[in-house]
Amino acid sequence: MRYRLSAHIALIIVFSLVLSGCSSAKTLDIAIILSSDSQDFNNSILQGAKAAAEEMDIRLTYKITAKGTSISKQAMFIDSLAEDGIDALVIYPLEYQKINDKLEELNIPVAVINSLPTSEIDGGKNSYLYTDPVETGEIMAYSFIEKLDRGSQIAAILPDMTNSIVMEQLDTMKKILAENNIYVVEVTLDSDDTLTAYKEISTLIMEHPYIKAIAAFDPIVVEGGAEAIGQQNRGIFIVSADASITTVNYLEKGIVETAIIQSPYSIGYLGVQNAMKMANGDNVPHITSLKPRRVTQENLFDPDIENLIFPFQAP
Repeated sequence: MRYRLSAHIALIIVFSLVLSGCSSAKTLDIAIILSSDSQDFNNSILQGAKAAAEEMDIRLTYKITAKGTSISKQAMFIDSLAEDGIDALVIYPLEYQKINDKLEELNIPVAVINSLPTSEIDGGKNSYLYTDPVETGEIMAYSFIEKLDRGSQIAAILPDMTNSIVMEQLDTMKKILAENNIYVVEVTLDSDDTLTAYKEISTLIMEHPYIKAIAAFDPIVVEGGAEAIGQQNRGIFIVSADASITTVNYLEKGIVETAIIQSPYSIGYLGVQNAMKMANGDNVPHITSLKPRRVTQENLFDPDIENLIFPFQAP
């Protein structure tokens, strides 16, 4: 009788351990908030995030703000996600400082992507993931230096809403160009649609006849600038801080001289991976900086470059 009782107790203990193991392996709920302002870039981030979620058995909720949406829309998304009780958040903030309080209120791990750690999230663990903006700015600068004479003038054209990554790229590029006596005219677009960008850049080129090239920090600038350059026939070229699907056609035509791969697919994948690890109590690097790659006509169709530009289409 004593033997049967002991065996029964042992079975209860084993069953309890099994149940305990099952409960600890619950599926995590992770959300990602993106902006649609840069469609190719953010689509690639989302594809990477989805791939990570599927591989790691994570329930992924994604929110994408409409084109030109204000910061308040991202804040509303954060409020709604707080009510849903998510385990962690991945966010590409439009302006990080303005939603920092909202992120603190969540009190969950937050993986901030494509934004520099200008302030800390006090309410929970956080990590930062981006492509090295200093190295990106260096590649842009030396791409101009290779093609232009000292004393040349270029235009640096920025989207209406810039983040800390863009500003770091710009500042690095300007510093190196200044050392080589290449002058930069800064222009911020008043709109975020291609047609208006085309008109504004066309006017800029006509009003500044000495401009030899354009530094583009947004796909809208690449598209609008390429169309404007095509109409002017002045031999102006573009160096783009992003090598998205949008830029490939202009690289082939030679209007874009250099484009830089920011690895958005990897950013999305690693962002979800970091969020999952933090939600499980694991340590992750506080800052992960990815290495940019330079793309030109010569290496555009190299297999490794194609896989970085079109990662979710690779077999």
